[in-house]
Amino acid sequence: MIGIYKITCVDNNKVYIGSSSNIQSRWYAHKSKLRIGKHNQNLLNSYNKYGMDSFVFEVLEECDVLDLINRETFWADWYKKNGFELFNYGIFIDNPTRGVPLTDEHKNC
Repeated sequence: MIGIYKITCVDNNKVYIGSSSNIQSRWYAHKSKLRIGKHNQNLLNSYNKYGMDSFVFEVLEECDVLDLINRETFWADWYKKNGFELFNYGIFIDNPTRGVPLTDEHKNC
């Protein structure tokens, strides 16, 4: 499934908005990274405090792979404007070069 997903920590009502061309695989990667302690520090702090049972994983929408960045940004903005604290806002979503393909020159640096 290609689309936008949300991870909610039900104990503190913070959310993580993400996008993937394979949501199921991405959720597995999130869970694995949390278990080994190598994840977004904000999300990891909540995991360490509340445990995996505090997290709810949901699909917000399916979309075309070319729309992932725009739709993820839309949902992150929507949740932020509606009073939710995002685990990942400012770290990744606000990055002005997000979604911009790297040139061959940048890849070789």
